[in-house]
Amino acid sequence: EASPAAAPEGPVGFKLSPSNGEAMSFERSLAEEDPIHIGRGPKNDMVLKNAGISTNHLDVKPVKTSSGRLGLALKDVSTNGIGYRTSPKGALERLEKGSDFVVEGSVFFLYIPFKVRASEERITLRVDFPQGVKREGQEEEEEAPPAAAAEPAKKKEKAAKEKVEDSKKQ
Repeated sequence: EASPAAAPEGPVGFKLSPSNGEAMSFERSLAEEDPIHIGRGPKNDMVLKNAGISTNHLDVKPVKTSSGRLGLALKDVSTNGIGYRTSPKGALERLEKGSDFVVEGSVFFLYIPFKVRASEERITLRVDFPQGVKREGQEEEEEAPPAAAAEPAKKKEKAAKEKVEDSKKQ
């Protein structure tokens, strides 16, 4: 018997809202292997045209976390990287290239690309997750509390915040 915090069996919805375009909603089940592909190339599920964005930049898919909750796995497959924040003014953390970074249900922000030249613009991608879990015969599930629980690197996030605060003092 599943606990209330357990990941659902049905489709999971999430919304991606780029700062330079229209929001797109996606739905995937946990069983699907194919992630949502984001990048500059025309074959991606979400195409972002800015300079500095790789043909294939980011893969996103829902997963069951080690605690049995619903999470979103983010994988950086780019050249110029991806930044991550839990709030618009939070500490900017760079995602580790090639490995899954798992975030449990929340709103969070991705910065694409992480490395930008002075002439380039960075896109902010707002991620709303879960965007209501739809299952037959059930009301939409309540959204998770606003605190984002990132599995890897709570210490790294704290260190990044301290670094940012130190640089503000100077």
